[in-house]
Amino acid sequence: VIRYRLILWVEHVPRTQAALISTRVQRRRLQWPVTLMALWLMTGLRRMAYRRANALISMSGPASDEFISRLATRRPVFTGTQVVPRSVLHTPREQSVKHDNYRPLKILYLGYLRSNKNVDSLISAFSRTASGHEELVIAGAGRELDRLERMAAGRSDIRFVGYVEGQTKATLLYSADLLVLPSFVEPWGLVVNEALFYGTPVLVSRSAASSTLIRDSQNGLLFD
Repeated sequence: VIRYRLILWVEHVPRTQAALISTRVQRRRLQWPVTLMALWLMTGLRRMAYRRANALISMSGPASDEFISRLATRRPVFTGTQVVPRSVLHTPREQSVKHDNYRPLKILYLGYLRSNKNVDSLISAFSRTASGHEELVIAGAGRELDRLERMAAGRSDIRFVGYVEGQTKATLLYSADLLVLPSFVEPWGLVVNEALFYGTPVLVSRSAASSTLIRDSQNGLLFD
């Protein structure tokens, strides 16, 4: 309207069927149709905005790029990967802790505790498969915290450490043997970049755009 050139940063990743099922389970009977209508309206608004922009920037990998290609827009699209500047990454406190053979294998989740992060599946999988020589550390805050704590009640091998940042966050990432990002929907997931910086392998959902950083069986593993 005001005749400015408009460049849009696109972080839209279409919801998978698993994400929609998870959302439906958490909605009351009358909420679900409203949720579907909101998603339909948001998708329509996105399509209109993306088609009318002068240019698009897509930094969310193949999932977002595919969504843009289906728009059949003639606007230029600039793509790439998201990065974490080395200058914002802290030095871990404990440089030798990762090489201690007498401690449990540390599996780490670090991020928001929201339904799209799928942390409940991680807790369920860990509870079924843990042999007694591992621990699951969950770092983060969010509205799912109470429910996830109830899921893990009575287990001494699952620890919730709350929100972390700075050197504490760096130490957690460095000392972990494996970072897991099990998201249903994830426009990127910068924690994957950070874990790889500290030399920690990553188990990551293909629904996370940052999965493009993983070389399967080299610096991590991918799963559906």
